[in-house]
Amino acid sequence: MSPRFLTLSTALACAIGLAVSTARAQAPSVDDADAARSQYNAGTKAFAEQRYAEAALAFEAAADAKPSPVALFTAALSWDRTNAPDRAADDYARALALAGLPADKSAQAKDRLALLEAMLGAVTVSGADGVRVQLDANSERPVPATLHASSGVHTLTVRAP
Repeated sequence: MSPRFLTLSTALACAIGLAVSTARAQAPSVDDADAARSQYNAGTKAFAEQRYAEAALAFEAAADAKPSPVALFTAALSWDRTNAPDRAADDYARALALAGLPADKSAQAKDRLALLEAMLGAVTVSGADGVRVQLDANSERPVPATLHASSGVHTLTVRAP
């Protein structure tokens, strides 16, 4: 099996029962901004202490609380340092999908994502507002989402609201 494609069962699981959504996310609240700041600071501290997996999870939590391309870019860098190319690719793609990533970081993310996508497969999932997806044991994401993985058998979990 080529690493460019995920298993047929994963692709079918993505297609079954999912509808395209045009709903927009609500603006983050003050509490969300505080939570994002706290998580981002925790990620920065963990990254400085070379606890990269912990840093990546904190940066992702920051971006979940308040969308931030910089937090996602830094999460991707952290996943790269833990040798988790699938998770790094997911976060580079998420960072590039948001406005506001500085030009130098955007160029770096595009270059690294292109290299990672040459080695990984990807599946894009869309669905109704509130639907969340998870590939294997990776973090759960709201749809639409592009999830990356190496070749092989994977489990895609879809959670409806």
